[in-house]
Amino acid sequence: MAVEGIQAASRLGRLAAWIENAPSQALATFLALHVALWALIPALLQPNLPLDVVEQLAWGREWQWAYFKHPPLPAWTVEIVALLTHGWDRALFFVGPLASALALYLIWRLATDIVGQRLALVAVLVQEGVLYFTFFTPEFNHNVIQVPLWALIGWTARRSLIFGRIRDWIILGLAAGLGMLGKYSTGLLLLALALFVLAEPGARRCLKTPGPWLALAAMLLLLAPHIVVLGTVHYGPLDFPFERGTWAAHWPDHIVFPLQFAGAQVLNLLPALLLLGVLLTSGQPDAKEVPRISAFDRHLAALLCFGPFLISVAASAFLGLRFKDMWGAPFWDYVGLFAVVCLGREAPRPSERFLGLWAAIFLLGPIAYAAQFPGQALLDAKPLRGQFPGAELAAAVEAGWHRSQGGRPLRYVAGDVWYAGNIAFALWPERPSVLIDGDRSKSPWVNESDLACHGLVLVWQGAGERDALLSRFPEAQQQRDIQLSYRTWNSQPSVRLGWAIVPPTATCDVAGS
Repeated sequence: MAVEGIQAASRLGRLAAWIENAPSQALATFLALHVALWALIPALLQPNLPLDVVEQLAWGREWQWAYFKHPPLPAWTVEIVALLTHGWDRALFFVGPLASALALYLIWRLATDIVGQRLALVAVLVQEGVLYFTFFTPEFNHNVIQVPLWALIGWTARRSLIFGRIRDWIILGLAAGLGMLGKYSTGLLLLALALFVLAEPGARRCLKTPGPWLALAAMLLLLAPHIVVLGTVHYGPLDFPFERGTWAAHWPDHIVFPLQFAGAQVLNLLPALLLLGVLLTSGQPDAKEVPRISAFDRHLAALLCFGPFLISVAASAFLGLRFKDMWGAPFWDYVGLFAVVCLGREAPRPSERFLGLWAAIFLLGPIAYAAQFPGQALLDAKPLRGQFPGAELAAAVEAGWHRSQGGRPLRYVAGDVWYAGNIAFALWPERPSVLIDGDRSKSPWVNESDLACHGLVLVWQGAGERDALLSRFPEAQQQRDIQLSYRTWNSQPSVRLGWAIVPPTATCDVAGS
């Protein structure tokens, strides 16, 4: 045992030397391993795509500038990957890990500008302890896409404020526009930066230059098509956070809700906080490399790290609105940066104890993710969405449609986006459009005359969904229920789904369509 301990210490010592002597090379290796672990393990063990990815695919197929819940950038991103890989679903597990790796790289660039490459790498290592960068990335969605976009905004904002170059301001404006096209909560970061500019004397001078106004113009120009079409989805993205959150029923909720949200963020930061504790108690100053950090950079790092979070907590308390925990995903892009800029002793060197804990966190995260699949079987728990038989459902529906309609292609599927979206994507390249919940207001891309011309399939689970769909399509011909087994590691519990065929209008000429 003593020999093994000495060998482990020796390996950690070599790792520490590598980080100190070749930080950029170490970063590239770390990011490659990060993507490999967090993409390959879900791709190998999770039979079905996650819910949010299926939803993005249903939206992205239609290339809309706005959807009924959110702005479009995540849906476009997933759609591009699907098109480039010809509908290979395993490729979509790489999108989230690649997004978080891009964020880590951008954070490294920002930190390098302030403290140099070696300490910037320490900041990135700390970020690996933020669960939003790891465990939640395989389910790519509007929260995950904000992680790299917020990192880009922070990096370009500092460059704009420090150098004042027009090109940096325009890039910042475009980054802000992309952030808003990812999710509106990017506005929290932009508000925090605006307050920083007003409060910081060194930053306030930029208001007398054309830079900030060009950035604002670039952002609005990028957002203009989205703003123009919001009315077609009844301004749903503006209402979504208020509809999804929980409103206070009693006055104590104005205190409890923000505390609950803050507590959830602490839990998602816990591994990073452990890393920080070890770094600050065991790291040794390096007399050869003591970065000189300005008050401007200290204030900016604190603002980036805590500004959006504090604004959201204050808004939760004022409104009495309980935010979803995952909405905090991009808030913590700058925990590592704040640590090395504001909390660390002069140029703390990562100790072997720090690197040992980091290696354990780095490896245990993917192991924990993988364990949920056999764990579900051992505990005989409810099947996970990732074990849903989406491809089998699509095959059963497609076979039934073609038995009924001959060679006519299936162009539309209506129902809950989880079931309808699974069917639509699995039928690549035919790939029907999804009429979400059978509701045209949620699917403005569906043309009524085209729907009548081609017909569609309805799919549901439960009497409530069935009745809603059949009331919308009373001419539907109900089919025998489809019963399929989840792709689990145990006795494979089954799922029963109802479905129906709405035949095309008899007089509709679809020749050549």
